[in-house]
Amino acid sequence: MNAIGDLMGQGFCIHNLGLVDGESGDEEAAADRFEQARSIFRRIDCIKGESQTLYSLGQMHRRRGNYEAAKVLLEQALQVRRRVGFSRGESKALADLGRVLLHLGDERGAIEAGCQAVHIAERIGARSTHAYNLTQLGHIWTDLEHWEKAAQSYRFAISLRRELGQAHLLPEPLAGLAQAYLFGCEPDQPRPW
Repeated sequence: MNAIGDLMGQGFCIHNLGLVDGESGDEEAAADRFEQARSIFRRIDCIKGESQTLYSLGQMHRRRGNYEAAKVLLEQALQVRRRVGFSRGESKALADLGRVLLHLGDERGAIEAGCQAVHIAERIGARSTHAYNLTQLGHIWTDLEHWEKAAQSYRFAISLRRELGQAHLLPEPLAGLAQAYLFGCEPDQPRPW
C-alpha cells in the first residue's frame, strides 16, 4: 500500500510540475510531465489522477490551438469524470470542451456544452467552478457575437467572484464584459469596474 501511495504522490507532484512548466511557457516540458504522470496513474489505477492529467493536456492543446487533440483529451477526461461521479470536474471539462467545439465549427455543441457546464456547477453548489464556467460560456457567446448573452454570463461570473473574495480571478470576466459593452451591447446597469 505504501508503494502505491508513494507513486500516487509522485504522479501528482509530476503533474503539478507540468502545470508550472505550462505557466512558464515551456509547454513541451509540460506535455512530457503530464504524460509521465498519466503513465504513473494508469499503472496504479488512479482514476482521479488520470482524469486530471487528461484535462490538463486538453487545456494545454486548446491554448496551443490544437483543437482536435484538445477535443479528444477533454472528451476522455469528461468520460472518466462522469464514470466516477466527479461532477465538478465534469462541469469544468464541459466548459473547456465547449470552447474547443466552437473553434472546430460546432456552434450548437459549444453552446450545449457551455450551458450544461454552468447548470452542473450551479446544481452542486460549486460556486468557484460556476464562475469559471460562466466565464467560459461568456467567451463562447462573445465569439458568436451574442453580446447581451455574453454580458449576462460575465456579470454573473463577476458577482460570484466578488462574493467569494476572488479578486485575483476578476480580470478575465471583467475584460470579457468590457469587450461585450464595447462591441455590441448597451450596459443596462452600472459598470462593475
